Amino acid sequence: MTIQQSSAEEYASLFTGPVSLYGSAQFCELNRHKCPEGIEYILILDAKGKVRFGLAGGLRGGGLRVPFSAPFGCFEEAGVQRVDHWTEAMAAVRDWLGGRRLTITLPPPCYDRSGALARQHLAMLSCGGSQMFADYNYHLPLTLLDEGYLARLDSRTRYNINLSMRKGFCFEAYPDASEEMLRRAYKVIYLNHTGLGYPVHMSEDDVVATSAVIPMDVFIARRDGEDQAAGIIYRPAPGAAQLIYWGDDLGHRPDFPMNFLAYNILRHYSSIPGIEFFDFGPSSTDGIPAEGLCRFKQSLGGVLTPKVTISF
Repeated sequence: MTIQQSSAEEYASLFTGPVSLYGSAQFCELNRHKCPEGIEYILILDAKGKVRFGLAGGLRGGGLRVPFSAPFGCFEEAGVQRVDHWTEAMAAVRDWLGGRRLTITLPPPCYDRSGALARQHLAMLSCGGSQMFADYNYHLPLTLLDEGYLARLDSRTRYNINLSMRKGFCFEAYPDASEEMLRRAYKVIYLNHTGLGYPVHMSEDDVVATSAVIPMDVFIARRDGEDQAAGIIYRPAPGAAQLIYWGDDLGHRPDFPMNFLAYNILRHYSSIPGIEFFDFGPSSTDGIPAEGLCRFKQSLGGVLTPKVTISF
């Protein structure tokens, strides 16, 4: 197979249904300013000139980073490809890199609707790639949000949720949230994260701009005329609702507004046809777990799977 450079326009026309919107040309171009060395769009063609695969990545430090401004990224298939096509393609990519490094963080397995992620993961390892680390990623299949969901949780989590439901919070849901609602939620989340010493990687304007490419929902736990917890959730792929940011007013923690918010967000998505899982996101940095986050996501029934980063 051979490698051919492409443009954002051509790439968008060839890969109209990417694994996630993070891999779309539109998302990459929105974030081009975060990658001053530039973006490369490549096509991988077979001997007859048929496009088999594509990849969009950011140039950094003489290598190619996928993603360069997103939770994960991957090679895209032009139709379902066989394992031998994958291994041939990865061998061609290795030769094309010519000593440069490709670092790629793949989506966790819950996004692998067609097996493409498993095929490329294994093909990269078979062709000389190495796994650098794996992040701890939690998701919840929404079929578990049945009548027995609460009963299956540990007693402390169940108690906290039940207590929060009696504290007078009102749950507000804003699907396909407006700019006004995104900014309203962001204010609560920003104060929470800075108060706890957590980084906030996206500015308020970044979130609003990204909503033009990725559908976003906002959820608020409100009481006594105040927003006491908020969440911003992306819908980046078919069947997926992905937590990006959530947080509560630290002054109201004894009433468990986060438990109230989290439980009602899960209930909301379980009622939406076509949403199959809720991605709580990673609970680690470069493979080192944040134990408190792991405990909280597991306490809500989150299923742990690895989100791998491979160097090639």
